[in-house]
Amino acid sequence: MERKRVVKTVKSGEIRAEVGADGLHIVFDCDCLDANNICKSNCCSMPGINVTAEEFHRISAINPKFIFFNELSEEYEMQRESDGYCAALNRETGLCSIYDSRPKVCQVFHCSRGLQRGWKPVISRVVF
Repeated sequence: MERKRVVKTVKSGEIRAEVGADGLHIVFDCDCLDANNICKSNCCSMPGINVTAEEFHRISAINPKFIFFNELSEEYEMQRESDGYCAALNRETGLCSIYDSRPKVCQVFHCSRGLQRGWKPVISRVVF
């Protein structure tokens, strides 16, 4: 059985299915925007995205409803909607409405490539 299979080749790399010791995973070895139609913006559902003071001012100028003060952590965070996704996510396009101004944690997050590793969703099957 193959351990790796390319599911899709995109402009910036590829999306693969890989079998590992902990199951089958989708690996996005490409830029975030090229993977969005498959990953469905799952990174935008990460809890507790803290923002720095500079980010607070920059994002609040765009839309103050995108940020809230978390009294438990005593830090500013990106606001979540009732669906669990970030308020800055455009629900129609699946893209970040403040992509060029998003917080640093969002900029460095990549679901499966580089030093910052994020989620690796376990899946039960992949259609090739």
